[in-house]
Amino acid sequence: MPVDPQKIAARTALILLGAGASRRFGAQDKLGQPLWGRPLAHHALRAHSGLNWAEKILVCSTPAEWHGAFSEAGFNILTNPTADGGMLSSLQLGAKGTGEVSHFCICLADMPLIRPEHLLALLTASGQHPDRIIATESTDYIGVPTILPRQAIDLLPQRGEGGARRLMSGALGVPTPLEDLSDIDTMRDLERLETHQNAQDSSL
Repeated sequence: MPVDPQKIAARTALILLGAGASRRFGAQDKLGQPLWGRPLAHHALRAHSGLNWAEKILVCSTPAEWHGAFSEAGFNILTNPTADGGMLSSLQLGAKGTGEVSHFCICLADMPLIRPEHLLALLTASGQHPDRIIATESTDYIGVPTILPRQAIDLLPQRGEGGARRLMSGALGVPTPLEDLSDIDTMRDLERLETHQNAQDSSL
C-alpha cells in the first residue's frame, strides 16, 4: 500500500539542532553567516518548509537575529543552557519539548544542501518501517538526517557528542548523493561552498 510521506510527517516532530559550539569556525555565529544571500541556517528552513511536521523544534545555544524566520515559520525555539554537554543534550532537550508524537526527524542546521526530496524519501521509509531507525546513507556515511521512533531516544545518554550516531549500526539507510551532505565546520568550508555555487552559476 502506498505511503503518503506527508501523513508520516504529521506524526513526526522535526528537531533541528543548532546549538553546537562551532569552535573550529571561530568567534562568529556560524549559523548566521551569509551563504548565497541568506543566513546559513535559513537553507535548512527552506528544505523543511513544505512538510507537514507535527511539531518543529529549533535547539540553539543563545538568542540570535536569524531565529526570527524560524519563529515566523512556526518553530518552537529552545535554548539549551547546557549546550556544552554536546549534541546529545540538545537532542534530548528537543525531544522533551515535544508533545505526543511517535517519531523524531533529527537534522542539523549547518547542512545547507539537504533536499526536500530526500526528506520525503526518509518519511516514506519510516512509514513502511515504523519500528526502524531510518538514516541517510551515502559513500562511507550513515547518519543525519535521520528518523527515530520515540522509544529510540530512551536508548541514548543525556549528554555527550555524536548525537544518534551510536544507533546507526541497525539503521535502514536511504541513499542520497554525498555532495548533498556537506556541513559547515570552518569559514573555509563556507567560502568553498559559496565559490562552488558561483562557479556553477557562471557556467550557465
